[in-house]
Amino acid sequence: MTRLQGILSWWWVAVITVLPPVHFSTQPVPQPVGGPLLVGQKKWDDDDKRWYAKIKSWVRKYGEYIQCVLIVIAGVAVGVGIAFWEEKVGALTHEHLADIKKLYPAPSPWCLDSWGRRVPFLRQVFPDSHRSAEDMCGSPPVIYHTVPLYSIHLHARYRTCLEEYSTHQMQRRYTDLGLLSKFGTEIEMLRYFLCRVNHCYNQVPFHNFEHAFCVTQMMYGMVWRCGLQERLGDLDVLILLTSCICHDLDHPGFNNIYQINAKTELALRYNDISPLQNHHCSVAFTVLEQHECNIFRNVLGEDYKKIREGMIRCILATDMARHNEILSDFKEIIEEFDFKNRAHVNLLSMVLIKVADISNEARPLDIAQPWLECLMQEFFNQSDLEKLEGLPVSPYMDRDKVTKPSSQCSFIGFVLLPLFEALGKVLPELEANVPGF
Repeated sequence: MTRLQGILSWWWVAVITVLPPVHFSTQPVPQPVGGPLLVGQKKWDDDDKRWYAKIKSWVRKYGEYIQCVLIVIAGVAVGVGIAFWEEKVGALTHEHLADIKKLYPAPSPWCLDSWGRRVPFLRQVFPDSHRSAEDMCGSPPVIYHTVPLYSIHLHARYRTCLEEYSTHQMQRRYTDLGLLSKFGTEIEMLRYFLCRVNHCYNQVPFHNFEHAFCVTQMMYGMVWRCGLQERLGDLDVLILLTSCICHDLDHPGFNNIYQINAKTELALRYNDISPLQNHHCSVAFTVLEQHECNIFRNVLGEDYKKIREGMIRCILATDMARHNEILSDFKEIIEEFDFKNRAHVNLLSMVLIKVADISNEARPLDIAQPWLECLMQEFFNQSDLEKLEGLPVSPYMDRDKVTKPSSQCSFIGFVLLPLFEALGKVLPELEANVPGF
């Protein structure tokens, strides 16, 4: 069925549905009195009158039911037609995604779909995307660099298709690391959890589901590259991976400074102490409380307590207001770092998620550039609102004063490099010349 036919069918349903039930008149059909009969007309005999009376009585009694049956038949026909059309469009969209995946080796992050729109493809850095963890036997993991979907105009179905692909890749991170079997998590439960998490992310320029996917992918890469599963244990890896997925849940696109200055509900609820990060934790465990989404359902009570404490610790560490404090504490233990020391491991976990969270600048330029544009757009949106509401304007967000080169030089020099260099001293594997790091 074509789109035009589908639209016309919907008009028929609308017209039929809004019409009131037909109330057939009980008045007899007027009979000609005297005068000549019309051509083909004859006088009614007794049998004609008797049959007419029966039909009129039957229609008067069952007419409304007949109309309801016709409406149901029309609705079923329209529904089947539209379902058939959606199935065709959905299959076509998945064909487009298959075409995109064939373009992995291409140097550009863009390609054209059948509508002539520029769309992103997932750029493969390591060449083993089709292989499982068992097949790779410890070889480097697959790291995907994604161009943010917010930065381009996408067909709604295309966006959904790519988000589903990102969700599938997150699911593979758990299976590749063997976390599902080790903690008794069913694959369907993990899918429900990831889909619900996707739904809880807002379509803001930067802090969206695609950002969570990138952070999770970078964490997965560091786990493989540095052998963290053997050094830290399965429980800590599960905490790190799940924290990355949930670390910006329901982010409104305005940072803690705005929440506090504007005295928003989140700032009042959490007493101006990392309001966004506390909210992300709250939403994460609200999702996990749902029976069909609780991927920790079969985890023992003591282990669940450790998971909850670890996730809260990691997500709260992503508050940039605590950056200097965390980095300073981490530098103090670098020389004597011990993977058997729980305090050291907790601090390492916080640094790991911070590195993954700000890792866009460590990606190829053609990937980092669109993400930077999305981040600047989110900053500018906040500064515009601050000016509109008469609030203090964050100096690094003012579109009239900030340029990309100046902001990036400051961020990379004073925030990113010191953090990466400190982590590299504890995990020297990250200092190797690995594409994507």
